[in-house]
Amino acid sequence: MGAERILMFCWYCCLSLAVFTGFSQETKELYVAVPGGKVYCKIIGLERSGIPLLLLHGGPGSGSRRLEEAFSQHLVDRPIIVYDQLGCGLSDRPQDTALWTVDRFVEELDLVIAALGYPKIHLLGHSWGGTLAAQYMIDKPSSAVVKLVLSSPLIDTRLWEQDAQRYIAAMPLEQQEALQWEHDTLEMRKKAYKDAVAAYYVLHVNRNPTIDAGNKGNNARSQAYSNSDIYTYMWGTNEFSPSGTLKDYSCLDRLEEIKVPTLYICGEHDEAAPGSMRIFHEKTPRSKLVIVSDASHSTYREQPAFYFANLREFLKD
Repeated sequence: MGAERILMFCWYCCLSLAVFTGFSQETKELYVAVPGGKVYCKIIGLERSGIPLLLLHGGPGSGSRRLEEAFSQHLVDRPIIVYDQLGCGLSDRPQDTALWTVDRFVEELDLVIAALGYPKIHLLGHSWGGTLAAQYMIDKPSSAVVKLVLSSPLIDTRLWEQDAQRYIAAMPLEQQEALQWEHDTLEMRKKAYKDAVAAYYVLHVNRNPTIDAGNKGNNARSQAYSNSDIYTYMWGTNEFSPSGTLKDYSCLDRLEEIKVPTLYICGEHDEAAPGSMRIFHEKTPRSKLVIVSDASHSTYREQPAFYFANLREFLKD
């Protein structure tokens, strides 16, 4: 482990202690060998009696820090398990782009679940993590997974992009025009593009930017903790115009293969739009849909009381 990763690891542990002060916090950390390297896992609340909840972070390449912070504060009745997918966080960071495939991430998840060894778990994926969770439950579902939560998931890129274009069409005309200038070299247009992207993100990615206000140090560490190269390779350069390897992704026609009780949850203004979530819900047996009012893609951070009340209800053992 290099000096930079040692510093990141120390900061991560200190942050965890600060967040969990006052809560039951018996933890275990481990590394799991997967194709391409090793991934970092953390179990919080080992002594709790509820069925453990395994969390899959978004991105691709974002890391599990934000999920750990939020879920460990709001779900204290069961062990919470997070892991950093290969290439980000405290996991190994190989440079081989051949590793960044849905199939390899599914295999990685299967190995993590096997290494954890729990006879029963609940599985929750947020955003790209929802893609991974759904594909896993279709391709090689573990008998250990008894309930599934798809939180603002990417299920069908075509629908995601259509929803994004509908959202963009509702923005002011000058912002719509500026969003076409991503590759323009004129400084004025480059700035207008960045401002329009920021406006879109406030509307549909995080409607409460004050969540991170005043946390510039933490935000800088978050950027070091994530891996934008994976995001760009698999998705693209922004949230609304996919250009990476996921640009043709869909598991829409296979949702009927998911057999466990499933909760879809998204924000009213989510880029994982409610209309598309209804389609996914209707195609998934034993599923339920919850839409979080006045929230976008960061539902569990924007409206935590409502989000976690519904999650706790669904996860009742």
